[in-house]
Amino acid sequence: MDSSFYALSDRNDKNHAAAREFAANNASIRVVPDITLPEVTHVLKRAVGNHAMLAFLKTFSASDSQLEPIAMEDVRRAADILTQYKDARFDFVDCCAGRAAEHYSNLYL
Repeated sequence: MDSSFYALSDRNDKNHAAAREFAANNASIRVVPDITLPEVTHVLKRAVGNHAMLAFLKTFSASDSQLEPIAMEDVRRAADILTQYKDARFDFVDCCAGRAAEHYSNLYL
């Protein structure tokens, strides 16, 4: 999820056009784990610049997206995912997004 936000925000990203098309064609309710925002803003600021981070925050805050706070159950499930897929390159935020996808399977994440 965080890489999708990055691709959507960085016009030079190789996946930018695909991310824009996907976002434009999927106007359903978006649920975003709140833990995603610090990682996305950090990567945008470091890789693209403060202007990209600020543009993302302005766009995101004007959207219909809903922030979902993580709970202890999400932390436990993230640990389970990290254990099960220990050879994958998932990080904690990826696993929290996966947990949200399991919980809100009928919504776009």
